[in-house]
Amino acid sequence: MKIVLLIKINTPSNKDGLDFYKVYNSSIIPSVATFIKDPIFEELKLIKSVVVNYFEDTCIVELEEKEVPDGRLDGHIQEVAGMHNWKQKNNSLIYY
Repeated sequence: MKIVLLIKINTPSNKDGLDFYKVYNSSIIPSVATFIKDPIFEELKLIKSVVVNYFEDTCIVELEEKEVPDGRLDGHIQEVAGMHNWKQKNNSLIYY
């Protein structure tokens, strides 16, 4: 099954922040209230919601938001995300 991780990264002055996603394949379906470990995060990230679409063999997993200091959403965060196979989401994006 294709797993799509979603996370919003925001700042104290920009709560809308940026949305990022990462896609991978797994036979394990995550569940709410469990944690995800990924090299991009220093700490474990809590799963907030899971939506499974068996028809499209896809699972959308929303993680808790990450807050970074003001000014950190410009350029550097996209570069670091890209190094860990995360991509910035746009509003019309279909993940698979």
